[in-house]
Amino acid sequence: MRSLEEAISEVLREIQIRQRCYPRWVNEGKLTRIDAADRLERLAAAADYLERSQALAEAPMPSKPQELDEKPS
Repeated sequence: MRSLEEAISEVLREIQIRQRCYPRWVNEGKLTRIDAADRLERLAAAADYLERSQALAEAPMPSKPQELDEKPS
């Protein structure tokens, strides 16, 4: 199984490739502008999700559970 860092790197690499290829594919009629934008948006969301997951995985764990602040109503 690959690491989270490797997965992030691959998704970011794929975004760069598609940013170069999609304009040509749109001009050639192989892909619509809407589909190209949608696919890039989904990949960007995947990269963001993976990066946030990595940040959570690397965050230090609290030493004891945090108590909920209960305010009187």
